[in-house]
Amino acid sequence: MKNLRFFFLFSLFFIRSTLFAQEILSPEAFLGYALGTHFTPHFKIMDYVHYVGGISKNMKILEYGKTNEGRPLLVCFISSEKNLSRLEEIRINNIRLTGLDTRAAPILESSTPVICWLSYNVHGNEPSSSEAAMETLYEVLSKAQTDYKSQLETSVLVIDPCINPDGRDRYVNFYNQVSGENPDPAAISREHLEPWPGGRFNHYLFDLNRDWAWQTQKETQARLKLYNAWLPQIHVDFHEMGVNSPYYFSPAGEPYHSVITPWQRKMQEIIGEQNAHVFEKNGWLYFNREDYDLLYPSYGDTYPTYNGSIGMTYEQAGGSRGGLAIKIATGDTLTLGQRVLHHFSTGMTTWLASCQYSAQLLKEFKMYFTSSRENPSGTYKTYVLQFGQGEGEKIKSFVGFLNQNGIATTLAKGTKEVEGFDYFTGKTRLVKVQSGNILINASQPKSRLLQALMEPRTFLSDSVTYDITAWALPYAWGIQTFGLKNSLSLSGNDEVLKDPKSDNLGSEKAYAYLLDWNGMNSLKALSILWKAGVKVRFLNEPMTLDHKMYPEGTLLVTRESNRNLKRDLPEIMKEIQAKAPLNLVSLSTAFYSTSEGFASKKVHFLNRPEIGVLYGPGLDASGFGEIWQFFDQDLDFPAHNIPLENLNARTLKNITVLILPNLNSAEALSPDIMNTLQAWIRQGGKLIAIEGGMHRLVSEKAFNLKTRSVDSLVKGQKSTEVPGTHFGERERNSLRSDVIGSIYKVEMDNTNPLCYGFPKVYFTLKTQAYAYEYLPKDKGWNVGVFKSDAYTSGYSGDLFRKTIANSLAFGWQEFGAGSVVYFTDDPIFRSFWVNGKLLLGNAVFMVGN
Repeated sequence: MKNLRFFFLFSLFFIRSTLFAQEILSPEAFLGYALGTHFTPHFKIMDYVHYVGGISKNMKILEYGKTNEGRPLLVCFISSEKNLSRLEEIRINNIRLTGLDTRAAPILESSTPVICWLSYNVHGNEPSSSEAAMETLYEVLSKAQTDYKSQLETSVLVIDPCINPDGRDRYVNFYNQVSGENPDPAAISREHLEPWPGGRFNHYLFDLNRDWAWQTQKETQARLKLYNAWLPQIHVDFHEMGVNSPYYFSPAGEPYHSVITPWQRKMQEIIGEQNAHVFEKNGWLYFNREDYDLLYPSYGDTYPTYNGSIGMTYEQAGGSRGGLAIKIATGDTLTLGQRVLHHFSTGMTTWLASCQYSAQLLKEFKMYFTSSRENPSGTYKTYVLQFGQGEGEKIKSFVGFLNQNGIATTLAKGTKEVEGFDYFTGKTRLVKVQSGNILINASQPKSRLLQALMEPRTFLSDSVTYDITAWALPYAWGIQTFGLKNSLSLSGNDEVLKDPKSDNLGSEKAYAYLLDWNGMNSLKALSILWKAGVKVRFLNEPMTLDHKMYPEGTLLVTRESNRNLKRDLPEIMKEIQAKAPLNLVSLSTAFYSTSEGFASKKVHFLNRPEIGVLYGPGLDASGFGEIWQFFDQDLDFPAHNIPLENLNARTLKNITVLILPNLNSAEALSPDIMNTLQAWIRQGGKLIAIEGGMHRLVSEKAFNLKTRSVDSLVKGQKSTEVPGTHFGERERNSLRSDVIGSIYKVEMDNTNPLCYGFPKVYFTLKTQAYAYEYLPKDKGWNVGVFKSDAYTSGYSGDLFRKTIANSLAFGWQEFGAGSVVYFTDDPIFRSFWVNGKLLLGNAVFMVGN
């Protein structure tokens, strides 16, 4: 009896202990501090996520990638046990709703769960949202069997607790290093003054919230592969803004892109109203319908929107200046705890709204893709991509980019003459569509995304926008494209684009090799050659060999100059074809009736440069970061990142090419630095100045640069306007002299080394409202120029269009024994302006040789 009683008490204790052990600890209990009183490092966020995942039967964790610095990227799937047991089945059925998977009919019934995806901390120094993510996990999972049982049965909640771990830890480590025991709310204190480059960006200093569509970054590539495998009905991106702002939630402000449906607008209103109810109940201030628009397709709200979701951005005051507490303009103190609470509230409200409207969300989601297939929006129903000799690899890369975004392409078979809009001329003409052309039919599930990415001229319902206003892919990639107003099908074969064909690469008796110079693979090939110790020449004039003309820029590698290599030339050429396929020709002789031979003055030796890239306070962090990644990852070619503060004759001693990225502050280049730069250039250095970096040189007379202003154009003209009136229109009036990320056509001198490998027309993305006079005669080369018809797409004020007509786009000048290359625009903007990468490569490798 005594033993039985002991067994009963032990069993009761065991059961109670087991139940207690399964209770989920709050973030405060797990971390040892209340959320909002400390910034949580990324590894501790991951610890809490894994802890909760190990206890709760309502959550599954999926690691979908790692950052450049090795930190894990993961998402949490939260739902009922039954739903989690058939998670892959739910995913597949959801994709079938879109028509992207047609292997079986989709199921759409009351038990079909809606998918709500919440993404936190895309900007590392907007850190409150990852703290809110932990609170959201705890709230939902700790009440999974009570308060939220029915919601978990009708939904799958996806939480990405930290999109940008590298940037977050950069900010959190800064703050934890400089803060004291008690936060100092004074805005002038050290803890509110984050140093350059700040935690906003990822490892390579890219803004991940501008990279959704382009997927140039490791984090984005991994996330979008997962995102496109799911395609949720709702997606929210959590942010922070200036400390003196209230809270922003949808509905968004104008302009809305024209492909956005009435239902997507309506659901934003519904969710916005529910968020407003919570905020008003608590007396919190908020705003909507202004500042944050739905236009640029590469945000965390627009990209999901163009993919059928209700995509939204939520903005909380704070950011890098917020710290744990800061006194704001009203005299109140904004705390991290308040910021966390606001984000927690909107996240929960949005998820609950998705559960409430699940049936209609799923119905409209399916209709979104059905209408895309059956009645595609936009002017053009078919896009035709044509390419010339040597451009096959560029087209293949472009098709791969479209495919990873879920956009289907076909290869034309047959010939047909049709009327189409020519992207390069801006005019409609007859187009001969031929076998091998790439066709993109708009009647497909991702039609709206396709239209948003391809439209030659962006429709703007409002000139006041948050970001760039033009991005059409044919211009960004430099691909000859035609838009047809009718559907066209010339497909019917299984042929695929093939790699460029190369002849006799294994021949040990090859006299020389010729390699095309026309794109990224040419740059990669040059990097491989130089890293193998190969001596390289190039053609600075066209040369005809065996009835084939090789243009300027073509690379030449001779057997005689490379006898002492550690590896055989054929082996190196095979490596090029494996890693950077291009048109590569092996020649047994250069003696042709049309050839001058390879010792001709048409052939120049290509000197391998020692490259430096300036960085530091006053320089645009992303402008530096994209160049850093360009050499480090795109080309795998060494470039030295040199701090601006250390710039002197000693640090420049072995540098032959120096890149000055976009400047945010002209003061960053002091008179002493300018004197150092000029002396170095005169001694043989080459400076490449981009955007604001170029603008800083205007004040130095030696560079022969002159800006052109609106005032100089209208000077002397009589005006009937009364000065100082219409105060309410001051913002829009100021835009008359501005440009907001618009596309301009550049007329090129493609015989110049800066333009080797290009046709006579190039398209640039202009983000700064500077215009420059042509370089004076005999003082430089005006290699690329804006003519009077240069404007192509996006917002440009009428006064700015007049200002930029007949002005310099890019050029270069000799400067003593050296040279200076000028880019009025960023040639590789956000790394998605692919066509400009060869332009930058020419500036680095070709100019001055």
